[in-house]
Amino acid sequence: MKIVAVLLLLLVQASSGKPSRKYQSYGGRNPYYRPPNYFPPFPTNFPPFPTTTQSTTSQPMTTPNIMMVSEEDDKKASEFGIKIPPHECIISWDQFKENVPGKQYAEIYDIDFDDNRFPGGIKKAQLQFSIVNDSSIRREASLRVEALDMCLYIFGIEERVDPNKAIFEPLSGNALVFPGRRDFVVSSDPSRYIFYFFCYEYDTRKEDRCPSGIVILLLKDDREWPKGGDGIPDRQIRLNDVPWGDIEKTMKKCFLQQFVDDTNPQANYVWKGEDCAVPGSDVYKNGIMQT
Repeated sequence: MKIVAVLLLLLVQASSGKPSRKYQSYGGRNPYYRPPNYFPPFPTNFPPFPTTTQSTTSQPMTTPNIMMVSEEDDKKASEFGIKIPPHECIISWDQFKENVPGKQYAEIYDIDFDDNRFPGGIKKAQLQFSIVNDSSIRREASLRVEALDMCLYIFGIEERVDPNKAIFEPLSGNALVFPGRRDFVVSSDPSRYIFYFFCYEYDTRKEDRCPSGIVILLLKDDREWPKGGDGIPDRQIRLNDVPWGDIEKTMKKCFLQQFVDDTNPQANYVWKGEDCAVPGSDVYKNGIMQT
């Protein structure tokens, strides 16, 4: 009888419209109730967003592709030496005369693939060039020989061997004067940097590669080079606004070499260690006389 009474009570509550206790816990609202939809359905088929077409005159959004050095080129460099730069990579004699003489240069990187002439490597070389006449130039350099922990002051007179390009062979000097050497000046912008390539054994090249030599990257040194005293500039070199992207592309295009590499020969940062007296200083001139 009690069970029947309970069932009857529930039927009475349902017929009277009062919510049961389980709905009262939601504040008197039926959790299954949904109000009528007075708004149209939310669209799902949006039109595509407008796109902009990049103008052919605008700058690209990504960096341009740079040619990578192949494994085959690395193997050839290890076996035969550094590639002789193509003719279009070598600056003209007019470009050399306009941009190089009288400027102060610091050697920042080099690719040294000869252990016989300067064993142990060179650090902090500084160079300057001048025009002797229309057929020859003078090169002056001060450099620190790391293995000997000493400064070396050298000069050389070089003659042009190409009617239009900055290609030279040694005539005289106090270092690196021997038959078979040929030098090349390479740059995409000689007003900002140059590569000076000393090919020591040009006559014995194979696969259009130099078997022994050094490639040096020269950047302009904007410090004041003193004449007297110790011949060492007062402040540190500043490498502002260096066109590293152009330099890297030139290195890859003209020498088939790159900065970051784990194969030999490879580029090395050499602007470190103690300074030597700059070319043109009294200390440099006395050092030349003693060699």
